[in-house]
Amino acid sequence: MDLTTRGIITSIINNNYKSQKVLKTIKWILEIDDEVYCKEDLALGYFMGALVQISSNSTSMMKRNALIDDQYRKSLEKIYGGKEGKIQYLEYKMH
Repeated sequence: MDLTTRGIITSIINNNYKSQKVLKTIKWILEIDDEVYCKEDLALGYFMGALVQISSNSTSMMKRNALIDDQYRKSLEKIYGGKEGKIQYLEYKMH
């Protein structure tokens, strides 16, 4: 896993852990089914699965945006020439 992806995932997990009501969520999960063999594993699995999905979606979106951004920069450089294209791109990024 590259450093950028790992940093994004770590940040998302930390942010979600702080902002979500973890104990309330786990209590809700434990009330679902009283025949679950290991309720702690169910709660942990549910919570970790949710965090992994959020991290995966966010990382994919950020990488896709970076790719599109890079393609846009290259197209501006092709249309306007290297130096002018970079200026156009920087102006675009500032707005």
